[in-house]
Amino acid sequence: MGSCFSTSIGEKLKQYKYQALVNPYGILYHPLPILNNLKVLSKSEELQIDKIIELDGAFVHYDFHSQVKGRSREKLNSIIRARHLQLRNELAKASFLFLTLGTAYHFYHLPGQFVVGNCHKQTKTLFERRLSPVSEVVDHLNEMVTLIQSHNEHVHIIFTVSPVRHIRDGIINSNRSKAHLISAIHEVIDGTPKVHYFPAYELLLDDLRDYRYFEKDLIHPNSQAIEYIWDKLEVSYMSTSTIAINNKVKKLVNSLNHRPFNPQSIAHKDFLRKLIVDIENLSALHNLNFDTELNTLKASMINN
Repeated sequence: MGSCFSTSIGEKLKQYKYQALVNPYGILYHPLPILNNLKVLSKSEELQIDKIIELDGAFVHYDFHSQVKGRSREKLNSIIRARHLQLRNELAKASFLFLTLGTAYHFYHLPGQFVVGNCHKQTKTLFERRLSPVSEVVDHLNEMVTLIQSHNEHVHIIFTVSPVRHIRDGIINSNRSKAHLISAIHEVIDGTPKVHYFPAYELLLDDLRDYRYFEKDLIHPNSQAIEYIWDKLEVSYMSTSTIAINNKVKKLVNSLNHRPFNPQSIAHKDFLRKLIVDIENLSALHNLNFDTELNTLKASMINN
C-alpha cells in the first residue's frame, strides 16, 4: 500500500505469480490517510461520511484515490466496505506488507478541518499544504504498526520511501519531506520486531545516480531501475530456491510475450504446445496461477 511505487513493486510481484493485493485504497502518498483507512478497517473509527463529495457526477472520498468512486453515496460506501473487507481478509493471512510512503507534506482541507489523501483536482483555495513534523509521522507509523499487528501478529511490515521525488514542491522541500519520512521510519523500526526498512529511495538516488534510469520526466524510475530495485529486494527477502522459481516464471512470461513472425506455422504451434506443458508443470509444482495465460494460449491454438 502507499504511493505509485507500491503499485510498481506490487505489479512486479503479481507478474511473478505471488498472491498480492496492490493498493486497495488507490495511490496514497501521506501516512495519515493510510492510517485513517486502517482505523476504519479495524473498526476503531467509523468511515467519515463528511469526506464524501460529488464531482462530475461521481462520488469520491478524501481518504481514497479518485479511482475509488461510485455513482451514488450508497454505491461508494458499498465499494469502500468491499475494499476494507478484501484487505482485512488478505491481511489476516499475509506474510509481508509493504508500505511505501511518498511525502511528509499533506493537504489540509480548510472548510472541513481535516487532512486529505487526495484533493481530487479541486480548487487550491480549499486546501493548505503543510509539512508533518517527524514526531507526528512517528506517531502515525506506530499506530499503523499496532493496528496491522492486531490483525496479524506474524506479518512482516516493510516500510519503504518512494524514490519518486516531488519536484513540484521544489528540490529542497522534496528532500526535506523524504528526510522526515526516513527519520520517522527508522525511529519506529528500531527495536520493533518484524518491522523493517527497504532502501528503494537510496538505491535509485544514491546507488544508480543517473538519469538514464528515469523516465522522460526525469522523476519516475524507468523499467530498468525498477528491475534493479526488484533484484535487490529478491536478495534481501527471498531464499535462493524462491529466486530460482522467479527466474523460471520470468522465462515463461518472456515466452508468453513473444510475437511470432507466422502464427499459423507448424513451428509456432509446436512452440505453444511446449509452452503450455511447461506452464502446467511449473504451476502444479509450485501452486502458481497461470489460468488466464493458459486459457489464452489454448484459445490461440484453436483459432490458429
